[in-house]
Amino acid sequence: QQQLSNLNIYKWVESSAARGLRIASADPGMRNCILASGVLEFRDAAFKASFPKLSTIIDSLLTRRKFFDPRTGLEQWRVMPVTRQEAQVRACIPAGRVVRLCTEKAFLDELVEGQLPEIQRSDVAPAVLQVMALQVRDVAHFDFFSRPSAVAVIRALSHLYGLEALDEEGRITPTIGERLAAFLPTPPQISRFLLASLKENCAASALTAAATILELRESALVKTEHTKSTTGRKLEAMMLAYGAKEGDLVLYVNLYGSWKAVPVGKRRAWCQTRLLNFYTLSRIDRTRAALEAKLARYARIDGTVLGSSEDDAVALQRCAAAAFGIHAARLASNAGGPPTYVTLHGDVKVTLHSTSIFSHFGGGAPPNLIVAPSLTAQLTCVTPVRASWLAELAPRMFSSPVTQPDRPAVAAADRAVPRLPASVPASATASAPASAPASAPASA
Repeated sequence: QQQLSNLNIYKWVESSAARGLRIASADPGMRNCILASGVLEFRDAAFKASFPKLSTIIDSLLTRRKFFDPRTGLEQWRVMPVTRQEAQVRACIPAGRVVRLCTEKAFLDELVEGQLPEIQRSDVAPAVLQVMALQVRDVAHFDFFSRPSAVAVIRALSHLYGLEALDEEGRITPTIGERLAAFLPTPPQISRFLLASLKENCAASALTAAATILELRESALVKTEHTKSTTGRKLEAMMLAYGAKEGDLVLYVNLYGSWKAVPVGKRRAWCQTRLLNFYTLSRIDRTRAALEAKLARYARIDGTVLGSSEDDAVALQRCAAAAFGIHAARLASNAGGPPTYVTLHGDVKVTLHSTSIFSHFGGGAPPNLIVAPSLTAQLTCVTPVRASWLAELAPRMFSSPVTQPDRPAVAAADRAVPRLPASVPASATASAPASAPASAPASA
């Protein structure tokens, strides 16, 4: 009886060349079972060349999609059935059979033909910013191909107003709003983070941090398969060696700087000894170069340079407070488990991701007040901030900080009082249609 060999293929973790080498190394004398993370793997040229006799595809008819809840600002990945169109694409072998794990009746009756348009399940702030950059004032009634909900549009306007991309009358501002639009498709909060770095004189470090944030949306920097294995101690030692109390962004800057200092031919081995993903760091390097080209233009206009200050760590914290304040969260509980936080806007309970320096890697006591580039159930790219910074650097999002003892764990921490989403340009919200199509359910 022929033995079974499992071969895992990860689209976003490895390069196409690396996948081809690993597929080619499969034992031809065994029955190979391919576990692929996505449909694109089966269409890969290296995949088809290595397995010309692929005979069967077993399709679970499940996929993961990101949904954005405009009421809370929470992004979540949901496992849900594929559409009939996607199921047909997955059956991409010219000869052989496809086994779908459902009945024929369920395939025809329960699977929808097409999926929900992405604009109706995503944060529409980038799209709204792009439309307003075209001098369109009435965004709520703009003829989108698939119109987002009124709630999503209002939240996007509120977010852009908090970032100072819009003025009190709902018009795009020339100093910040037009610059954020020039950075698209980069999310506005990431672009705002970079613009703030020009003022704080930490652009070099901010570019690295921003590039890492963008790449971590699709891939992992730390090889997560090691976090629960016997190499956990080695991973913890690496995190402590490069991490800092100023948060995850400083960790990313330190890791990238050390990786960049290593000779090109030795970088792969350097990553292997530190349990880091070489391909993610390579993409971070390319993304950073693209962001640097855009930011350098505005540095010349403002008469500054893309340099670094003596205290880049604190400067990065201040930039994060200015750009990510809408996702600020205060410590709610730190007893008997991972720390729990509650957002200042929306009172959403969240925790820290296992790869955060403050989660399991000896980052010390969890900070009382943090911000993150996006709001998810498990926060990544966490940065501790002071409430006074939020009031100073994001005045449209927060009023003056007040000393308000909350719970014993944070009794000594000052707290910033949120202002959004009440502070939205009146002319923008007044035009929101009451009968706009509903967006993704709040449970998303």
